[in-house]
Amino acid sequence: MIASRTGSKIVFEVAAIVLVIAIYLFPSFKARAQLGPTALPPMFAPDLSMYLNLSQITAIDDSHAMNPYYRIPVPTAGAGYLKFRLAPRLFGGLNRLLDNRTWFALLLWNIFWWTLLCVVAVWLFDRFLPG
Repeated sequence: MIASRTGSKIVFEVAAIVLVIAIYLFPSFKARAQLGPTALPPMFAPDLSMYLNLSQITAIDDSHAMNPYYRIPVPTAGAGYLKFRLAPRLFGGLNRLLDNRTWFALLLWNIFWWTLLCVVAVWLFDRFLPG
């Protein structure tokens, strides 16, 4: 499969991925240029505040976590977003690794996922569409 790909096709695919990522990054950099440096990024997605709060959630024990909004213990089995919190926890780890520079952490996080999405899309198109 990979052997059948030509150098020009690979260059085209990489250029397309870079273009898509540049389009997705434009609002972040435009807001940064107009608003200046801020601790938190502007809200580009409706669930961003929930995602940022879930990345800071703390486990009390095996079955309870501290609700990030109300600061009360809640059962982790009580809500879907508390059952599947691997991604927010990984983001929280990245944010702490970057010394709580949330804007930069979110930028890197989004670049990673957009790139992965583009690579998977190119792979699917290459695999399942004819010639």
